[in-house]
Amino acid sequence: MLDNAPISHDSGKQVVRMSIETGTTSAVQLSREQLDALIDREARGRLQMSGSEFKRKYKAGKLADSPTVRDIAMLLKLAR
Repeated sequence: MLDNAPISHDSGKQVVRMSIETGTTSAVQLSREQLDALIDREARGRLQMSGSEFKRKYKAGKLADSPTVRDIAMLLKLAR
């Protein structure tokens, strides 16, 4: 289960905190720039489009529903 906490401020930088339950508790902390880079990398690697293009098409409802689109869309929700 993915549990994302609201964006918080840490050392003056905006970060996204998320934890993934795998039997033990762990947390990953990403800056806004790191999250944008992750979205871009996933969109390019899995859908052959940039992160910006993915964001535009997803918000416009122009992407077919698929597990890959849902996975990357989950990352967009963390960026809010």
